[in-house]
Amino acid sequence: INNSIFVIKSRLGAEPAATPAGGSAGDPKIARHVTIIEGELHVANQIISEILTFARTREIQLRDVELHEFLEETTGRLAVPEKIVLEKKYAQQPISLRVDPDEIRQMVRNLIGNAFDAMPSGGKLTLSTAVNKNYALLSVMDTGTGIAPENVAKIFTPFFTTKSKGTGLGLSVVRKVMDRHNGEVNVESVIGKGTTFHLKFPIGVIG
Repeated sequence: INNSIFVIKSRLGAEPAATPAGGSAGDPKIARHVTIIEGELHVANQIISEILTFARTREIQLRDVELHEFLEETTGRLAVPEKIVLEKKYAQQPISLRVDPDEIRQMVRNLIGNAFDAMPSGGKLTLSTAVNKNYALLSVMDTGTGIAPENVAKIFTPFFTTKSKGTGLGLSVVRKVMDRHNGEVNVESVIGKGTTFHLKFPIGVIG
């Protein structure tokens, strides 16, 4: 599937002189359709990534990372929606973790993507960190629609979703990644006010 998507993307990046129907490459109608196709390809890539992350059983690849630098790198690659404010409240001291960077990056992206989806009319996404003698904490908080109380206990269940698109694996991946790092993930949510995910990394994975 990834190979097929790569071919489609490559052809979209080409600059044909004219379309089979005789329209020019700069035709606004054609450009709109191309934009839609590119968006759907992006969704397909995300779905494949979630499935692979959920299914794979590769050995965890631990490396030393500084959490704040890691978050800056990860969020720096994201396209933040125009009506959403990204706020960062980092602990004053550096936080050194020994983690699998690829898995943690995927997990953080999943949580941020969910937060964006929960704020279709705009809002605030806050990333905060803290550390004590027992654990390092990363919290991802949004001011979105919130999660219905009856669904809170289900959100980490594979394939459970309330979205029209997606696999329902995003939060399952979050739980799996934290389990692989001997950590914890907890959620607080209030309908109409927002949701916060707390990720706790035990002292054993702090460098």
